[in-house]
Amino acid sequence: MNNTDSGEFRGKLAFKRLVFLGRDIRDRIQLNKEYRLPHDSLAIEPYILSELKRFQQWMEKDSVGLFNLEKTKIPYLIYVSSCYSNLSKNVNMNINNDYMVVAEKMENKLREAAQYHRQRILSKYTDQYSLYNPLTPPREEYENTQVIAIDKFPTIYGFAICRSQVAIVSLNSSDLKNPIRTLLVIDYCNVTQDLWSAIAIALTMVASRDETIEWSYFGGTSEISNLTKQMANVKMTEDVDF
Repeated sequence: MNNTDSGEFRGKLAFKRLVFLGRDIRDRIQLNKEYRLPHDSLAIEPYILSELKRFQQWMEKDSVGLFNLEKTKIPYLIYVSSCYSNLSKNVNMNINNDYMVVAEKMENKLREAAQYHRQRILSKYTDQYSLYNPLTPPREEYENTQVIAIDKFPTIYGFAICRSQVAIVSLNSSDLKNPIRTLLVIDYCNVTQDLWSAIAIALTMVASRDETIEWSYFGGTSEISNLTKQMANVKMTEDVDF
């Protein structure tokens, strides 16, 4: 966090909003039940999304000078949600279909971002090195060639929002077949989780920011410009289905 009085003050306010997010969600659910409001008046998912992004925006402002956002073309943090919140007043209904929709959307976006990250890292070495699997014995063709084993790739994080629940997931881009890890599932209907949910969200965003800082100045060949142009046509950082 920015080590200034103003930075500390803004940080406390940003975290406080995360702590009270569960309370706000439960209030919205209760009002929807009591007054049968239209689903878009006190919708749950857009509100959760806006609050998560608000914290991310504070964190980016707090990190000014550590990395250039304009250079961060491929996301390290992804948001998805189910298509709508018109059943937010009936949260306890069967929502397995919505879960499946969110899970599929998140997997597609994570793997697409991971593919671009992996290509970006590998393109760094394409013109300089011959890549090989360190588990296989060297072949004759490598005798006069400098070789390197790349053992570190970016990790991408995601928030999958479905009704009053948020799944925190991650995917390492070292292998396109890597499994997506579910780190935590937050349920804002559970009043006992509010503080721990806020801490988990904050830590996930810090981890994502650290990945961004670490890889933001990673150089590469001209192939990177082609990758970023392709990514410009893919709306990866926010869901467009609201």
